[in-house]
This record gives sequence, structure tokens and C-alpha cells, in this order.
Amino acid sequence: AKLKEGFHKLSNEEKLNFIKSIAPEICQAFMENREELMGEMMPFCMNAMNTGKMDMNKMKSMWKDMMSNCQ
Repeated sequence: AKLKEGFHKLSNEEKLNFIKSIAPEICQAFMENREELMGEMMPFCMNAMNTGKMDMNKMKSMWKDMMSNCQ
């Protein structure tokens, strides 16, 4: 919870730099816990599509890009 609070206090540039710096660790955690994380992330993805913030093609592209970067 403290990390999330700190993240929200960062500027957009600082957020992007932080994301880039931890991307390898995120990929590793994702690869080690793929089934669990996919199950937990799916409701957020469906909500984004239902609110019109993302369509199915954009969602598939995002997951494909993420998966290719984690190999």
C-alpha cells in the first residue's frame, strides 16, 4: 500500500522511469505466476473494455506486447 501511495505521488515522467526500471522484475513475477495473475487481471481488463477505455484489439495487442517482452 505504501508503494502504491508513493507511486501516485510521482510525476508522469517519474512514473514511467520507475516502470521501466522494474519491468524485468515484473516480467519475472508474471512468468512465475502467470495463471494467478491472469485471473486477477482479467476483471480489470474487462472493466476497461466495458467503460470504453479499451477495445478487444487494443487489449490483445497490449497483452501480446507484454508477453513478448517477458520472454
